[in-house]
Amino acid sequence: MKLSQSLVFKRSIQFDEIDAGGVLYHANYIKICDQVRNFYYSEMGFDFFKQKDLDLALAIVDCSARYMRFVQMQDIYVVTRLVAGTRKTLKVKHVFCRSAPSPEQLIEAGDKLESLAETFFMAEFTLLGMSYQAAKSREIPAELLKLLGCAV
Repeated sequence: MKLSQSLVFKRSIQFDEIDAGGVLYHANYIKICDQVRNFYYSEMGFDFFKQKDLDLALAIVDCSARYMRFVQMQDIYVVTRLVAGTRKTLKVKHVFCRSAPSPEQLIEAGDKLESLAETFFMAEFTLLGMSYQAAKSREIPAELLKLLGCAV
């Protein structure tokens, strides 16, 4: 995941994630965003254990979510994009789509990922660098910011 680069992750919605109405339980939208974001951190070499070794937690301090259509037990595509990064915060956008968008569609959508065809859900998170030990905010390591393509 690099600044302004979209990553697409295929995710199957499981039976235990739906509610009695047969749709994805509302809290699971946020959980899926978190799972996908953490998958990308791991792929970059910044898994949970590395973050803990660096005394770093990336805590959600703000979340804006918009539900456009309900999701049932089906395959979805989660489009994830880092939209901003500073020394203390990251802003990440996630969009759930019925089908995988093409590279051209991602370029055309720009920062308006929610405009992609057949979008179910959109969320934007602000993550704050936190110290596990001190339980207070801290700078995000320059090594991670560089991997993400953010100015250090």
